Amino acid sequence: MTDNDSLITKESLHYYSGGLMGSKKDKNIAKIWPIKVNKGSQGTMIIDGVSDDTYLKMLENIGLIWIGTEEIITKNSIPSRVWTTFTEGACQTLDVYSLWSDIAYSAHKAGNIEATKQARKVNFGLISASLRLRDVAKEYHFQLFHALGNGIKPDLRFTNVDILNLFLALHSLLAEMCSVRDGLAGFASRVIFTKTNAVDSMGGLYKQLKKTPVQHPLADKILEICDKNSQKGWMAWLGQHRDNIMHNAPMPQHHNNDFVSYKLYDVKNINVSDVKLPFLTYMINSNPYDTSPTSSKVDALVFFRQMFLGLSQFAEVMVAFSPIRPETRSITPIGEIKVEKVEII
Repeated sequence: MTDNDSLITKESLHYYSGGLMGSKKDKNIAKIWPIKVNKGSQGTMIIDGVSDDTYLKMLENIGLIWIGTEEIITKNSIPSRVWTTFTEGACQTLDVYSLWSDIAYSAHKAGNIEATKQARKVNFGLISASLRLRDVAKEYHFQLFHALGNGIKPDLRFTNVDILNLFLALHSLLAEMCSVRDGLAGFASRVIFTKTNAVDSMGGLYKQLKKTPVQHPLADKILEICDKNSQKGWMAWLGQHRDNIMHNAPMPQHHNNDFVSYKLYDVKNINVSDVKLPFLTYMINSNPYDTSPTSSKVDALVFFRQMFLGLSQFAEVMVAFSPIRPETRSITPIGEIKVEKVEII
């Protein structure tokens, strides 16, 4: 080990639904925080006997959804952070990002400027949306920590100055996911479907496919998920959620809710006593076309995280239909670059 190696530290922070966080440094020990202990103080729940294979099952037993992991690597006191959205095997988000980067590279080599542009848009948008999902999870954690630290009672709706950061993160997440959606539409209309006009939005592609049907399994999929009346029309709902906050009113006004709250739950299926699990929620209308007071409500983080997984899966499916195949670029050494002189003007 060199002197530089000894200055490197690594830490993994796991973000869960409800504003909870955790870590698993040792092989069989998992930690989750913050929790309520003895009807008052905050603490960290330490669970022994949890292997890598049983970790996910343990979270499911408790009732938590794993949002993602932030790896913090600190070298010489300077931290760098790498975020990975956890997908439960739905698809590997890092692989999806790479696939669209590789398609952009192949299209660029072939001189297909439009395909390159759309593939890069999808690649960048997927990464950005994943990071915005991280931001939402972080703001949930901040609000939960604030509530417990200030003695706010369970089920009491509360707000504060910092809640604006949560709304901004949610707005950004929706904007980035719809950027991915439209990039996928632009790519499909230019590269995969040979009998459609080039479009730059999924709404435009959906209308075109409705008017002039295309015999293609991907077209069938788009018609299904973009139909707002379909039980599988999640992409139509995603777009309408974005349109509502962009063209109607900001999220707290549109959903008539600028408060968060938390509940306390008994820890299920874990042998602990006198411990309650706090779970923060920000409730919104699940159906963006129904703004009535009786509309079904869902937690924003859990709901939009599921939409992000659906979007990532759809991006992965589209790769399979692309005639432009992913090609990983090779980086070769170019030799030493010498700088003779630097002038600061």
